[in-house]
Amino acid sequence: MSKKLKVPTLKEIEDNFSEWVDDPERFEVVKKRNEQFKAAVKEGKINMRVNNADLLLLMLKADEKGMGYQTLLSSLIHLYVNDKLVDVSEVRKVVTLPKKIGKGATTKKRA
Repeated sequence: MSKKLKVPTLKEIEDNFSEWVDDPERFEVVKKRNEQFKAAVKEGKINMRVNNADLLLLMLKADEKGMGYQTLLSSLIHLYVNDKLVDVSEVRKVVTLPKKIGKGATTKKRA
């Protein structure tokens, strides 16, 4: 029967790092600790209160995109925390979009 190893905390590893470096058995313990950390970080759960009208609109937007509302909300949070969520009204202040061309008109010059 294999010996069960206690998985140390990150602080225990940091405090005793020199003892851990060259020991293969301890290396496996550190590896297991890292896997546990990755699993814990992979997905978290939250409970929150949301205005019913906002929740309904979120559900409608998610349905338009063919995804679940929780997936859409998770995506929005991810974009926000990574500074990739863009405020369209701010973009419009900076970028000038071309005017709409009437029906049948073309932007190409004819030779």
